[in-house]
Amino acid sequence: HFTVYGNDPFWLAVFYNHFAPHSFLAGPFLFFYVRGTLTDRNLLTKTDLIHFVPFLVHLIGIMPYLFMPFNEKLKLANSIIADLDNLKNINTNVIFSVGTSFILRPLMLASYVAYCGYMLFAFSPFDNKNSKIPRNQFLMTYRWLIILLTSLFLLAISFLIVSFQFLATNADITLSQSGRLYYLTGGVLGFMALMLLFFPKVLYGLPNYQENNNLDIPEPAHLRTGTVGTVFKDLGKLDKADEPFVELGERLKRYLTEKKPFLQTDFRIEHIAEALQVPLNHVTYCLNSVLNIKFTALRMELRVDHAKQLLDEGKTDEMTIEAIAQKSGFSTRSSFYNAFKTVTGTTPTEYVKNQE
Repeated sequence: HFTVYGNDPFWLAVFYNHFAPHSFLAGPFLFFYVRGTLTDRNLLTKTDLIHFVPFLVHLIGIMPYLFMPFNEKLKLANSIIADLDNLKNINTNVIFSVGTSFILRPLMLASYVAYCGYMLFAFSPFDNKNSKIPRNQFLMTYRWLIILLTSLFLLAISFLIVSFQFLATNADITLSQSGRLYYLTGGVLGFMALMLLFFPKVLYGLPNYQENNNLDIPEPAHLRTGTVGTVFKDLGKLDKADEPFVELGERLKRYLTEKKPFLQTDFRIEHIAEALQVPLNHVTYCLNSVLNIKFTALRMELRVDHAKQLLDEGKTDEMTIEAIAQKSGFSTRSSFYNAFKTVTGTTPTEYVKNQE
């Protein structure tokens, strides 16, 4: 924007070329995301460091420019504003030429997108080995990846064509006429961001559930009875063939009702993943898509149910309301009252009076 359309040398000097190396990270980060989604593993290996080499090489190449006096950068900015063709003659990278730098960025992104497309094609939704992935989640995420990769590939090829035109023809005309492409890019990226808002479940990826029978979490007798059990959805009617995460849902229910980790004020969803030895996205998917409840809502309801049990047992004769709130996992009196009112429709004090 500041290079083609702006006329302010100060802001052009601030933004021009300083962040150019980061464009070499778009392809690797896309690759890590797609690979992690398809394999349900997000850890990087030592060999993955090779993907950062272009970024590091480009960063080393512009080091002299980074430490150039700002007055010199202002002079370069003024010359670019005066004539965009000067971009071809201002080489701020001691390793890459101007043309190489312009071509490599979209070419590298297009190459990564193409390889990610190959991985997606090989990961067929009709393959039997993917039976442990929830079918609906698989199809939704698979379609999202197709849209993402197709959009990015078209954008990368478009910028690659513009880069060749820039080097072969008049830079002022080429870059000025590419304004529509910039608007299209913003529109496409904005559209994909909106898709994530309307279909947030694609962020769960492709959870591939593997049973873990090494955890000793006994089935509590009160799992489906009493106030605590009423918080959870009955999973007995769900078909494990269609929803492989039913077993994890049962384990999660047993863990929460037996161990009661929600009584700790710092209880977070990460604690569930650690205790059950499963990835965090598995827990998130299980809560939202199998048990049909948000973690924050579940934690609040479990804590309120525990507080109700203490109130029903007449614990107010032995301790204050604030003490009951703390024993139920609430950190403050106000959060306890707000949660209790939300779940029961009454305050703790009114609840006790109604029980008398």
